[in-house]
Amino acid sequence: MYAFAPYSPNLIRLRRNVAFNRFKNCVIVPTAVGRTDEPVAFREGKVPGDGLLRVPCTRLDSYIEQQSAPDIIKMDIEGAEW
Repeated sequence: MYAFAPYSPNLIRLRRNVAFNRFKNCVIVPTAVGRTDEPVAFREGKVPGDGLLRVPCTRLDSYIEQQSAPDIIKMDIEGAEW
């Protein structure tokens, strides 16, 4: 299982959850998934100012070229489809 999490607070929670549940088959990737292999703007309302962060991003095709292809993909898009 590959879990992509570009935002630090969510990444921390994800790492704690994986460790707590002793998951051995989870690879945590600290990046967003999108249509580019370049950093992207990420909006988080709890950040002071305008709430925009720049986070690393990868295309699934680019990531899979370096890994084995998954049998299934489950995505939590959180508004990025717009």
